Amino acid sequence: MNSKINENSQEKKTIFIIEDHQASLDNLCDLLALLGPVKGFTSAQSFLNFYTGEEKGLLICDIRLPGMGGILLYKTLLKQKKFLPTIFITGHGDISMAVECMKLGALDFITKPYKSQDLLDLVYKAFNSTNLLPKACRHETDLSVIDDLAITPREKSIVKELHAGLSSKEIAKKLFISVHTVEAHRANILKKTKSKSTLQMLAKINKIQEAS
Repeated sequence: MNSKINENSQEKKTIFIIEDHQASLDNLCDLLALLGPVKGFTSAQSFLNFYTGEEKGLLICDIRLPGMGGILLYKTLLKQKKFLPTIFITGHGDISMAVECMKLGALDFITKPYKSQDLLDLVYKAFNSTNLLPKACRHETDLSVIDDLAITPREKSIVKELHAGLSSKEIAKKLFISVHTVEAHRANILKKTKSKSTLQMLAKINKIQEAS
């Protein structure tokens, strides 16, 4: 993957990056410039003041920012109808926050620490997606993929603890089962929901619960 994302597109797209640490922002801008035009911001508010909603592209945003955080920024953009596909950068302790963003329509997440190539691949894939509008702004829903799944009571209890941010070891201790059993249930739930990660699975399960 060496081609820039805009070479085969008639519509210019920009990668917007929000990172409060200047050195980290500079590194991200240098990295993602391999894929196309980039614009960096050190705060959510500075980006919000700049972005009119007319420029097409993709937003890379740290979920934890001083002042206005990533979640509030995303909600504000949706409220203002400035629909911008967003990939959040999250920490290991931000599972609940990440799930909330996915429910709102965030495109994807990448968890710290991450490999540079993984982020490049994620952004490249996003720009080659057939539909970059946030899920919350689409008419169709992906509930049809999971609405007929048979999630067992035990699996539901594990989902609840995963949503609370517990590790497999902590869940095993709380539910009086082995870690191996927890991992087996987790794998089964991922398979049933056709999810590639726990974050994606939790978001889909939340949609089922909200629709029921």
